[in-house]
Amino acid sequence: MKWKILLLTLLIGSSILGLFIGLPPIYLLGFYGIIAIIPWTVVLLERDLTNGILIWFALVLFSGATGEIDLPMLPNISFYRVIWIILFLMFLVKIAVGKIKPLPFTKIEVMMALFCFLCLISMIKAKTLIREEQGFGLRNFLNGYLIPFTMFFFAKNIVNEKKKIRKVFIFFMVIGIYLGITGIFEHFKINSLIFPRYITNPNVGIHWGRARGPFVQAAVNGTVLGMIFFMSIYLFLSFRKKYAKFFLMLGAFIMLITIFFTYTRACWLATLLSSVLVIVLSARLRKAFLLGLLGLTFIFVLTKFDTSARQTAMERLMSESPIYDRINLYRAVWRMFLERPIFGFGFDTFKEKSPQYFHKIEGIPYQGVGLAPHDTLAGILAELGLSGFILIFLIFLNIFRTSKKLYNSFSKFSLEKDFIVIFWAIFFTFIINIEFIEMRFFLFPNSLFFLLAGIMVGLYQKNLLEEKLGERCLH
Repeated sequence: MKWKILLLTLLIGSSILGLFIGLPPIYLLGFYGIIAIIPWTVVLLERDLTNGILIWFALVLFSGATGEIDLPMLPNISFYRVIWIILFLMFLVKIAVGKIKPLPFTKIEVMMALFCFLCLISMIKAKTLIREEQGFGLRNFLNGYLIPFTMFFFAKNIVNEKKKIRKVFIFFMVIGIYLGITGIFEHFKINSLIFPRYITNPNVGIHWGRARGPFVQAAVNGTVLGMIFFMSIYLFLSFRKKYAKFFLMLGAFIMLITIFFTYTRACWLATLLSSVLVIVLSARLRKAFLLGLLGLTFIFVLTKFDTSARQTAMERLMSESPIYDRINLYRAVWRMFLERPIFGFGFDTFKEKSPQYFHKIEGIPYQGVGLAPHDTLAGILAELGLSGFILIFLIFLNIFRTSKKLYNSFSKFSLEKDFIVIFWAIFFTFIINIEFIEMRFFLFPNSLFFLLAGIMVGLYQKNLLEEKLGERCLH
């Protein structure tokens, strides 16, 4: 009881101190808010580290509203980074006291570690690890790879029971409904109901006029919604009560509409092709996808009455400039690869190194503005060469191979088998989108994918260990 009183005193005391220190609101909420939230977080994580993962995702989602504290020559401090460190430390403590017995490392973790090591060496050599007057240049490395890889490791060792998996799925379903409703408000310009307020600021982020969500980037919003849409389909099957099924159908329907309002062809294509995959592979899931037909019908009717939606959709569908940009991009990446095929030009150097490799192609317009590798794998090839490209390819390949083994281990027409089909749909959605987006800039979609991959790999390893124990018992 004493330690609870002590933590509560620290919580209140640090909050009062923050009120009287006279800092701007963002620093007050950031620095002193972090001090205040630590004891509460520790208590919550002591019960179940899954809670910590979900809190962390919520903080990442709204990181644009909570802000960061800039430190000279050091990585910025933010809520989600502090929680990530606490989560990691609590995980180590639970291992040390025997409350968690970590599953053995797989090839996937080994290749993740090698890839991160390669990125760090590459940044040191290319002098992008620490930039003059900018400090540490770790953001893209942390957002794209290191933190999402740790989510994979946390998930396989923590989210390893049906109850916890359902909790995670329900949490993301709530996020999906929030993103869906926010996207609809954005489309119809109901700004007074949009939260956080920065979403309504055209000077923040890109893709103004499309459903951007808190990511202030329509393609990322569509990617996340696409993944959560398939999670909602799995939940639809796992619940038996009719009111729960109705709520889940409504939520999935809302998400589908907002995917349309992102006006992003990659997101449309990924959702459509992944839906076809699910329909082909699972007879049980086909019924749930009647919802998809209703959604498409509604969108068709909507565009008949909403002239702006129809015009924007047609403009985005027929737009040629993104195609030309990528043709120019692939030519430039190919030239960069031929010059430095093994280790590339260095992690996070594409923007400064690529301009000289873009050449005018006859019959294809080229705009030399906003240069970025709008293809995650192409960017890796240019910056890290074959060494980085092969490692990331093997990470994805081994995740898929593990899922296939797990799929074959389950009985026919089971909910567990449907879980793997849904994972494949999410996997496919993510892969299609990273081919059209430089995804390493965005922490949330990367972490969501690797979290789900970690859950799947953890289930496979647990099943494998249980089979071996069963064999020992028989002998």
